Amino acid sequence: MVSPSCCTKAATIRCCACARLMHGLALASAHRPLVRAQAVMMLKKVSIGNLGFAVLSTPVLQYITSATGQSGKGTVMSALLVGFGGATTGGLAWATGTYALNIWSVPGKEALRIETPTLMGGVESTEVA
Repeated sequence: MVSPSCCTKAATIRCCACARLMHGLALASAHRPLVRAQAVMMLKKVSIGNLGFAVLSTPVLQYITSATGQSGKGTVMSALLVGFGGATTGGLAWATGTYALNIWSVPGKEALRIETPTLMGGVESTEVA
């Protein structure tokens, strides 16, 4: 069995999953991304886009509401937009932090290469021995 120290990165995957994979019970094909992996990456990109829209629309919203004499409402609406965008993006990053997009065995080693999503929708590769 693989000891708990096999996972050098805490947010990669659980060690029991590592142990099952190391013993050859379940290795996924690495030649094409899974549909779920594509959905996770697209969701992360949309979430970042939503946060960017909220941040960019804040000055416009503040300008429009202050021109009509309701600057307090503009501040509250801006805070809600940015707060909701930040919370959903942060929550999504937390929820998918341990999601493995692809898992490969490394030829010539008793190790696995695990690809996980990054905050901005990219891919980070980690090798676990």
